[in-house]
Amino acid sequence: MSSISEVFQTLTRGAPWMIALLFSICSACLCAGGKSAADMADQYWYDGERQRGIWQQPGLIAEFGDIGPSGGVAAIYPNAVPLSQPSGQVRIWRLPGTDAQELIQSMHGSSARLSPVFGDHPQGGRLRSLPGGIIVQFQTDWHEARIRDWLQAKGLVPGKRLEFIDNAWRISTPSGIAALQTANALYETDQVRAAFPDWWEETSLR
Repeated sequence: MSSISEVFQTLTRGAPWMIALLFSICSACLCAGGKSAADMADQYWYDGERQRGIWQQPGLIAEFGDIGPSGGVAAIYPNAVPLSQPSGQVRIWRLPGTDAQELIQSMHGSSARLSPVFGDHPQGGRLRSLPGGIIVQFQTDWHEARIRDWLQAKGLVPGKRLEFIDNAWRISTPSGIAALQTANALYETDQVRAAFPDWWEETSLR
């Protein structure tokens, strides 16, 4: 069996361009510093025990709730363009020349439920957003009274107990980044089995 050095010599013999290519690849790996995709993402969330990265989509904003065509984002930003037809209680807007987070901040205190829009990959991929609310799965031996006490100590109140996940509850939070940060903070206490946003997810890729 050939050694690594013998393979390298075979690949690069008489081919200076190959040496340059291999050097570039090695340099890129070193620059990455061993970081995972989640480390290099704009935000992250926990899918069970696995940390997943998500990438904010520039110029996109999600609006949730029963808002007419002339209300909400459309009233504040007349140039907003619907990315697709409204689906249920969500509408995705494209905001030419406007930062989505700035618009969210400008509407703080209004009744609008807004969120940045994220993709599962740096190039976009399936879209997801944060309508508000998180799902938390507690330890199997935690009874309801203990759960309520634990959440109340963190300023949270359990909502509906879920039937399809063992000892899991849906907990109300504001829409947007607040939901993501709350879920991550609860999971990182190492006291719960899972905590993740109650995501809105794109049902079919564009």
